[in-house]
Amino acid sequence: ILTTSYSVSLLHQFCSKLKGDQFFHSSPSFLFFPVEDGIQCEISLPVNAPIRNVVGRPCSSSVMAKKVACLEACRILHSAGALNDYLLPCKEDNRVD
Repeated sequence: ILTTSYSVSLLHQFCSKLKGDQFFHSSPSFLFFPVEDGIQCEISLPVNAPIRNVVGRPCSSSVMAKKVACLEACRILHSAGALNDYLLPCKEDNRVD
């Protein structure tokens, strides 16, 4: 079972497994912005990730907004075949571009 708390570290772990070189930035970046219902988090993943951006639902705090957005990103990565049923990164040839 994937929780919001574990989703943050899982997303960082996934990004760290992406292939790159010395100029490659393998960490996701987070942007927070206020909306009517609270705070939303937008995640930008590295250029070679199967998805590039994810926006989470509004939350009452930036900490929770980040966790919810990471959970959504992990859900999308799993649906795209980039994470297997054990939430491990799939081989590169199984990824969806």
